[in-house]
Amino acid sequence: MYKNIVIIICLFAVPELTHGQDREQLLKGHWQINFEEALDLVTPARGLQYDSLNTIAQDQMRANMAGQRFEFRADHGFTAFTHDGKSYMGTWELLSEESQIKLSYDQGAEFTQSIERLEPDVLVLKVVEDETSPALFHYLHLTLIHRP
Repeated sequence: MYKNIVIIICLFAVPELTHGQDREQLLKGHWQINFEEALDLVTPARGLQYDSLNTIAQDQMRANMAGQRFEFRADHGFTAFTHDGKSYMGTWELLSEESQIKLSYDQGAEFTQSIERLEPDVLVLKVVEDETSPALFHYLHLTLIHRP
């Protein structure tokens, strides 16, 4: 009987022990912002704000965001690539029971973002916590391009 209890306890404990490692494994890879999916995540008021922009401003915003990529590496380093080919490096770590990611750039800036969704090929980050913020995008939707 005790053997059965130990086995049952172990079965419940294994997912908890691997939970963080699984989320870390899912993060590792090359991700790109999916502009259309990110746009679908804006509030209706923010959508109207975007729609009120002229076509040139909309196209520029789309190009800037869609060209951004992130590489999360196993050594907890990351590289952020901008639409114009610049890159910025730093380190990443999971916080708050793996519900947040902290990005520490080598230049000194730090950002903590909530992980709203993490699946094998989708990462949704809440990048603005203040709902009153004038920022158009409070969420970023990233799509996996490549996993090492």
